[in-house]
Order: sequence, then C-alpha cells, then structure tokens
Amino acid sequence: MKRLWAAALALFLLPVLVSCGADRDDPELLEPMEVGSDLAQVKREDIYDGTVLTASVLPRCEELSFSVNGRVGEICVTLGQTVKKGDPLIRLDTKELEESREELTKELEYARKMDEFDTREAELNEARIAQQSGWDSPACQLYINEREAEKQERATQIGKLERKLKRMNQTINVESVITASCDGEVAAMTVCVGDSVKKDQVVTAVADNSSCFLQTDYMEEGTVNLAGSVYAVVGGVRYEVEYIPMSTKDYVARNLSGRKLFSSFRLKDGDTGLIGEFAMLYLMSSQREQVLSIPSNALIWGESGYYVYVQRGDERIRQEVKVGLRTAAQTEILSGLKEGEMVYVAG
Repeated sequence: MKRLWAAALALFLLPVLVSCGADRDDPELLEPMEVGSDLAQVKREDIYDGTVLTASVLPRCEELSFSVNGRVGEICVTLGQTVKKGDPLIRLDTKELEESREELTKELEYARKMDEFDTREAELNEARIAQQSGWDSPACQLYINEREAEKQERATQIGKLERKLKRMNQTINVESVITASCDGEVAAMTVCVGDSVKKDQVVTAVADNSSCFLQTDYMEEGTVNLAGSVYAVVGGVRYEVEYIPMSTKDYVARNLSGRKLFSSFRLKDGDTGLIGEFAMLYLMSSQREQVLSIPSNALIWGESGYYVYVQRGDERIRQEVKVGLRTAAQTEILSGLKEGEMVYVAG
C-alpha cells in the first residue's frame, strides 16, 4: 500500500532579524533572498488527505476448484477459449467411483428385492397364524411385531444404501466436474491431465468480460469504511467504486495456500474498454475543494504560530498565517495570504 503523499522535506529555517528593544506588529523586512531560492504561488486547488493505491482494471474473474479430492481425468477447454455458463471445463477421473457405483446399485437392487420377498412371506405367515389362532391371539401379535421390527431394519439398511448411492452420483455427476460460472474466457488453467488435486485447490478461472473491477493490495473492510470518500481515476476520468469484501472461506483458503491476498472494487459505470488499464484508487479521509493552498514546506513554526515568507519586490516579508487542512504536500490557508502571492519554500 502506498501513501498518497511523499514525506515532507525538512523545514528550511530562514534567519529573522529582530530590532533590539522595540515592540513592533508590522511585518518584518528582511534582506533580499538569494536568486536560487524556490518560490511557489498561492493558488486555489483541491487538497486531499488520504491513501492512494495503484490498481489494475480487470474483468470479473472467478477462481474455480473441486469440492472433493481426486485426479484430473479430462481438460475440456484451452486457455483463452470462449465458454458459455455451464460448459464443462475440467473433469476428474471417476473410473473407480463408477465401478463402485455399479456395485452399490446392484447391492441396493438386491436389498429391495429381498425386502419385497420377505414382506410377502411375512404376510402369508401372518394369515396362516391368524387362521389357526385368530388375529388377536398373542402368538399372532408376537409374530406381527417381530416381522415389523425386521421390516424396519431392512428399510433402514435400504435407506443407507440409497443415501450412499445418491452421494456417489453427486460426486460423479456434479462434484467431479467444474463448469463455467458465467459467459467469458478461460483465464487460467493450473493443472494437467493426471495431476492430483485437493479439495478447494484453485485449478482454473473464468473471466467475465462483460464487467470489470479494480484489483489492488489487500486491505481490511474496516479501513475502507473509515474513508470518507473512495473513488478511482482511470485514464484521467473519475469513477465511483464499490468495495467487494473477500469471503471468509476465500480469505482462509488463500492464507493456508500462501497465495497473495488482494482487495476488489466494482467499477461503477466502467465499460469493458477499460480492462487492462492502470488505475489509481483513492481513499480520502479529508478533502477541501478549491481552497487557498501553498506547499507545506513553505510553512515555518514559531512561538506565535505558523508563518511564511512572502516575496514583495526584491524583499521577503514574514507573514503569519492561519492554516486548515494540512498534508505532507499541501496546506490550506485560512487567512494571511492572497491568491497569486509568491511564498518562499524550502529548497
């Protein structure tokens, strides 16, 4: 992060000739300044106090990863290729999973058939016992209760198999395939066929060229919120921006993987022709518009407050001033100077 203003130059103290034994309120007349001394004009301009960051205008780019561990089985696109939302980008090798799914499907079908067979057999036995001793007999009720418990146990087992199969289908059909999150271009591809990948490892990214944002050094959301005004300048044009907080998940994942943290700002009303441009991002804590201003290194501090030296003809005159907003580079003048006057600055 870079500060907007450079550090102020050391104050250059000019000698003050004071008449002995006299109380005077008039400005003090001093010897002419040397020709090499620097002069600056008192002028009206905007003064800003805050932070400026360099930034890049980029398309909205979404990094994509798998939600499961695996091995890359197929890469469906090439870097820079135009894609539509939902197009497959990378697939994991699911051969072993598919074999396991086939076995699990057979096991589930067998369990369902056995449940049907056992249910029919129990119903026949119940009818036989009821004919012998009646439906309300203890023997018949005991048999019914036992068969009901067995039926519930079979249903529980079938439920487990069904959930396992559903989860396996989810992994094979959804989690093992990364699809484009938007219309755009493939902006990154970090793996090859056969590579092992871990859950949440970024393997590709899609750039949405229909919108753009600023990417700059990372800053906390609280820092942005404390700024009174946040905007960007691209190509000499000012644009309003909107801070896009990084999710906790992304923040933790980047930290753990050692990837660089960054902050993003949506560029309001910025067209896609700005993509690739250099930008300056301004976070202003204070600002004054079209106020009298002098370079801050023209100010000198004395016992009675701030003063400057003003050029009048070939003479330099000490002039006390009242100041407002001060930055390392500029100072707002509230009184004591007029627009167009020339003041001496530290050389």
